[in-house]
Amino acid sequence: MSPIEWLDSRCPPVFITTSERDFFYNSNMNVTRLLVEHGVSVDSLVYDWRSTNTEHTWQQNFRYPESQEVYRRLGSFITNVTVPA
Repeated sequence: MSPIEWLDSRCPPVFITTSERDFFYNSNMNVTRLLVEHGVSVDSLVYDWRSTNTEHTWQQNFRYPESQEVYRRLGSFITNVTVPA
């Protein structure tokens, strides 16, 4: 079931991580594109093919520097969307 059918401007800000090595890379990029088209704030972290530690579910393996970057960025994202300016 794809969330693409329900995307619209009412979506909250979104943080998306992916890489060209991920099985869902194209799907992630499509979701990102559609969110932006609907005016939704999207923060994304996308690694290219040269990042060998970024195959599917790489974000969950904290031993990888790329995963550590995800958690740093995620913390910043949560702070930015939850703390009043």
